Amino acid sequence: MQLDAPLSPRGSLSRLLGFLKPYQGRVSIAVAVTLLASVVALAIPWFGRPALDRVVATRAAADVHHAFLVLGVLLLVTAALNLARDVLTNRLGHRIVTDLRQKMIVHALQLPVAYFDRARLGNLMSLLTTDSEQLRRTMTEDPIRAVGDLAMVIGGAVLLLTLDWRLTTALMAVGLAVPVGHRWLNPQLRLLNRTTLDAASSALSRTGEAISNLRLVKSFGRERHEGSIAATALDSVCEAATRASRFESLVWTGLYAAFGLVALAVIWYGVLGVVAGQVSLGTMVAYFYTLTIVAAPLTSVAGVAARAQRAGAAADRVYAILDRPPEADDPSGAPDLHVTRGEVEFVAVGFTYETGEPVLRGFTLQVPPGNTMALVGATGAGKSTVMWLLQRFYEPMGGDILIDGVSIATVTRRSLREAFAVVPQEALL
Repeated sequence: MQLDAPLSPRGSLSRLLGFLKPYQGRVSIAVAVTLLASVVALAIPWFGRPALDRVVATRAAADVHHAFLVLGVLLLVTAALNLARDVLTNRLGHRIVTDLRQKMIVHALQLPVAYFDRARLGNLMSLLTTDSEQLRRTMTEDPIRAVGDLAMVIGGAVLLLTLDWRLTTALMAVGLAVPVGHRWLNPQLRLLNRTTLDAASSALSRTGEAISNLRLVKSFGRERHEGSIAATALDSVCEAATRASRFESLVWTGLYAAFGLVALAVIWYGVLGVVAGQVSLGTMVAYFYTLTIVAAPLTSVAGVAARAQRAGAAADRVYAILDRPPEADDPSGAPDLHVTRGEVEFVAVGFTYETGEPVLRGFTLQVPPGNTMALVGATGAGKSTVMWLLQRFYEPMGGDILIDGVSIATVTRRSLREAFAVVPQEALL
């Protein structure tokens, strides 16, 4: 069974970014570290071009040593800053996902019992494990890295224009294909990933039910039957995941091939310029190196887009739970129930489940204080429904339920339920 679509019109993924608000200080530090790493990375070709030209001109070993020592230090500083960024974002991501899981659990416990008549426990477990982990990177690492990637692309583009504006202009025209392709691929990736998550959730639900009720399964000799159902469900997950992975691999392959061809074109153009004496070796190396470090953020856009589609599908499922209204609030100023005698009375109570089949029609019952009463009847006759109505897991469609002459609809649910001691006996067939 699939989860309902989220009830809110706002984008599910953008709404999840609200979980970042309590950690704005940490986010700001991570963003600052990311920007600094981008600046240091761009300093490598900026200082490397004149250093290499000086080496070619002087042919002095000391200049070679000095140039590559400076470039090596800049590389190590960049690596250290990137490591600091990853440590910050990973810790932040795990903290935010923990907050999300806590919110889902608390909210699920406040949902009406009627919601779980349709939903399955495996769906919620999948949300707390697979789906929420799917969101971790997209909620923290990707947005923070995107800031650094944007700075790298803008700074790199300026540097490339400075080195050779004609070639850079042509490359920018080719680069426009990335956002155009991203816009076309978005809906397809999101649909494929939503299908995969729904299939995995359904398989987890059915398998979990069978394992948690293993004694019952064995008692009915249904091991092979349940195993067959589980295998079919897992095959569906495999097929859906394979389709999504195949489509994503096709996108990545095309992207890498395109960037590879662009790199070859730049090398070809640079070598011709060096041979003709129109371009210095330092300029060609600096241009190619800058293009390489700019291509990495551009390539990561495709990775972010693919993860965003998976995360968007997961976010839709998360808000299918979080957007569900909890149990209705108690009436304003509702008093607590104070049981004095313990008399229970049903007065012409009627009730119908969402399936539309009436369970109780004009049900009337009086249980005097201190008495013991058993309800006997066929399966589906309404015995459990009577107990659930008495605890206000559901509200009657008609009539009233009284305890010591007080309508239970007028008191707080908490005090009502605290007045009961319940020993259930349930078997999931």
